[in-house]
Amino acid sequence: MKKFFIVSNIVLIVAVIILFFLQFGGKNKTAGHHVTASRDSAGTVLAAQHIAYFEMDSIDDSYKYMKEAKEALIKKNKQVEDQIGDLRKEVAAKIQEANQKGPSMSQAEQLSYSKEIDELTKKNQDKAQRLGQSLSMERDVQLQKVRSKIQAYLKQFAQEKGYSFIVGTNENDNFYYKDSTLDITNELLSALNAQYDKENNSKKGN
Repeated sequence: MKKFFIVSNIVLIVAVIILFFLQFGGKNKTAGHHVTASRDSAGTVLAAQHIAYFEMDSIDDSYKYMKEAKEALIKKNKQVEDQIGDLRKEVAAKIQEANQKGPSMSQAEQLSYSKEIDELTKKNQDKAQRLGQSLSMERDVQLQKVRSKIQAYLKQFAQEKGYSFIVGTNENDNFYYKDSTLDITNELLSALNAQYDKENNSKKGN
């Protein structure tokens, strides 16, 4: 299934921060860290940077809070579809009613029905538009909640592990090569889902 949160060109989860270094210093890969030393214009070595990445598609598929958000949006989308369907049926029923009475109606009655149908169509189109906007806003809210949770955890995670940059990647990004020793996806997923379970259990206990 196409990734649910990539609808309408919305990029999910964590903003990608790309740092271009003028030159790269020595490389040291230990315990999942990639150490990159940047240099200034004079060639002076600056502070070492620890970099890691995670696969956003895996978060989309396996993060429990993401799945919960998807399910809520799918349910909301179905409700909106049903409501819009009812609005269309209401207009169709009024048109059918006018067609059935057509041969016996006077010109004035025909004009009255035509006006009534036009007004009903316009009113229901406005309702359908508001429903669509409401769904879009709800999607944005759910996306921001997921994004905020991941960002909050990654901030703490980066401080504890000594990372300077943690980049979210997917199959459509511009990274043509990624060293798999820098991939923290499984570690991140495990921690996020443990946090989700803990919060859920806490809610159930209250």
